Amino acid sequence: MRKPRIEKVTINIGVGEGGERLRKAEQVLQEITHQKPILTISRTIN
Repeated sequence: MRKPRIEKVTINIGVGEGGERLRKAEQVLQEITHQKPILTISRTIN
């Protein structure tokens, strides 16, 4: 029987606001993954 392999892991967080909390969240993600996080901003649709 073949063992499953993990190809990709995606980590997503929501901070809720910018500023200091966002900067700290980026640092935590970088420490966990050893990669630079990519910042995307959500769009509001009315």
